[in-house]
Amino acid sequence: MSEHTNHGVFIILENAAKCNDDTDRLPYVGVFANYNVGSEVHMRDQIPARTPSQLARIECLDGAKGRIEWLHRVRLGGRRAAGCREYSNDGRISVRIVTLRKTPESADVWIEVSADLETTADRYNDDMRIFRSVLETVWIHPDGPVE
Repeated sequence: MSEHTNHGVFIILENAAKCNDDTDRLPYVGVFANYNVGSEVHMRDQIPARTPSQLARIECLDGAKGRIEWLHRVRLGGRRAAGCREYSNDGRISVRIVTLRKTPESADVWIEVSADLETTADRYNDDMRIFRSVLETVWIHPDGPVE
């Protein structure tokens, strides 16, 4: 039996960062695949999110601390995706893009693939270029059984 764990990359964008720095405050790009996300992310009617837009609406509003702009017509790994850009009151900017890899089972066990950028207003344009170049490298296996 194969192991089913969450996988991804976390890229710190601050050249002077050290291993013991508080990574929550550093600018970064993260790309992750999370299994069984539907069992953890339910809409108001307790049905798992079945579209990227539903998933983004739940996840982006979950930690909202500032103004949110919704991202439309975005793609991740060649798939239709959805997301948001959040402007926090402390000057930080977060970008989150999500999509789903559908397995033949129920939406409770579909795989969420997400890409995140955490940065500051003064770094935003440069970090966004890096984020876009990382997004171009993401590939998602076609829908179907988890192998």
